Amino acid sequence: MRKTLQPGAVHIWSAPLSAAAPALRHLLNAKELERLDAFRKEEDRKRGLISYGLLRLLLAQILHKDPKEIPISRACPDCGKEHGKPRLLETSPESIEISVSHSGQLVVIALARSVPIGIDVEEIRRDVPVDQLALDILSPLEQREFALLPEAEKQEAFYVYWTRKEAVLKALGLGLSVPLKQVSVTGRNQPPRLIRWDSAHSLPDHVSMFPLSLGSGYEACLSVIGSCHQVLMEEGASVIDRWNRENHRGFL
Repeated sequence: MRKTLQPGAVHIWSAPLSAAAPALRHLLNAKELERLDAFRKEEDRKRGLISYGLLRLLLAQILHKDPKEIPISRACPDCGKEHGKPRLLETSPESIEISVSHSGQLVVIALARSVPIGIDVEEIRRDVPVDQLALDILSPLEQREFALLPEAEKQEAFYVYWTRKEAVLKALGLGLSVPLKQVSVTGRNQPPRLIRWDSAHSLPDHVSMFPLSLGSGYEACLSVIGSCHQVLMEEGASVIDRWNRENHRGFL
């Protein structure tokens, strides 16, 4: 099956951990397998298996290549270790931008043509002390807004701030090099928007943000550096299931 990335659109696939077919291991390269096997918890191994395997299947559909042969790097620009943002090691007239996130029972992968993107999903955990974390993660402006919220709303509101900030930093390729407190975004009752940037890093003129609905118990956001007129949501589990059933035949 072939897939085309629409110009000006971001395509997003989500998959539950139950979609982690063991056969996906056959698609991974040596570095991916090494990192996968280093995880001690089964849930972490499933997240890694879907993140690595599904990405290869999606790129195979787009590039019309064997998923095992697609050169993907996750080398961190700061330390060189394989924990950075995935990127395709191929030159083409239009580059494919990649962003991956996972939390709880979900893995999400976003792909786009030629525009930097960042996606973040977080499971809303009720046992997380959000009042304490807010002091380290929220900017002074956000902290003032957060403090005024009813206690019953604070848990979900915190994750709205968190995912919006993370999505922006991932789209910019800055990761942990910018403290989250230096990024101010709108809160849960407002459309997502970057409202203040206190980092020394330069900021592009156009940063778009889109809230994502990934089911009860999750908060998610997409950020795009540039123009985006459409966000297309698709089922990643069906991609894995079809490949698994067809045992590689006729998939490309």
